[in-house]
Amino acid sequence: MALITISLLGTLSSYGQGFDSTQIGKKYPYKFPILGDKAYTRGYKLPLPHGVMVNTIFNRQNIVLENMQLAFLPNGTAVSGDDFFDFSDIIVFGPSTGRINTLSFRASTWILPFFAVSFNYGEVWGEQVVRLEAPFVFESKTDIIGRYYALDFLMVAPIGPVNLAVNWAPALTTNERLLNPVRADVVSGRVIYNFPIGQKPDRFLGVWVGAQYQKLASKTEGNIPMQEAVDPDGNLQQRVDTWYNGLSFLEKQLYGDRVYDAFNNAINTTVHYRFDKRLENEFNLLFGGQYQFNRQWQLRAEYGAVNSKQQLLFSLNYAFGL
Repeated sequence: MALITISLLGTLSSYGQGFDSTQIGKKYPYKFPILGDKAYTRGYKLPLPHGVMVNTIFNRQNIVLENMQLAFLPNGTAVSGDDFFDFSDIIVFGPSTGRINTLSFRASTWILPFFAVSFNYGEVWGEQVVRLEAPFVFESKTDIIGRYYALDFLMVAPIGPVNLAVNWAPALTTNERLLNPVRADVVSGRVIYNFPIGQKPDRFLGVWVGAQYQKLASKTEGNIPMQEAVDPDGNLQQRVDTWYNGLSFLEKQLYGDRVYDAFNNAINTTVHYRFDKRLENEFNLLFGGQYQFNRQWQLRAEYGAVNSKQQLLFSLNYAFGL
């Protein structure tokens, strides 16, 4: 099913460390960011222009599935549009819960003094639990294996004692069950405050609060072997029999026979599906912090939550100049 990605920021809390008058009149030593020399000679303490980061993300949230169309075909049979039947008035889903883990790598560059661009690549694994409420109650669990690719555009504005950071991260996530990658767009904002530690000007703890909005592309199409989608046992077969026996003759002819045969011949059947999806919660709050050991190394953690949606990020960042 659909996979979820979240935005990954650059060294967002590196600003706001204070005005350094000792820089005034000195030459900026790096090629990036563009106009960095002007900001530097005016006393702004800029982060190092390039960075690489390793992130791990744990994510749990519900996806609402709607407008389901299904085709039950023998394994290896090519599917066409005429094979699909609209089950949207028959099948009622409960929330589909995804539990996703990722390990990702990110490379970033500050293009302008307060604007950075990043590229992210990640491996994704986890599970998707789909609950069927009607025509009978049933729960299916499938494994998720995939990759994601994302850009991240970050803007930071120092405003008095705090930094305001806003970013947009368009991403594509692949899944071996899906025919096409899933597009997701994440927009988030954070208000950051830095606490100096000791007498070292480049060592501090940055903390922030913020909010995130996440939008998924609505259309999903894919397939899964029937035997992996369901695990037929006595209880399931009884529910399927009860449902099938309650259908009218016309309903059996239209779709009931195909569904019933698919359950009884699960080992040789592939389920092809098309449906619309949306997140149960598109907005969530963010709480995070970053410990900067020095200008090169930062360690970060962030927690996001609202209702059934939860996400936890840990990352290690190394910054350098060229």
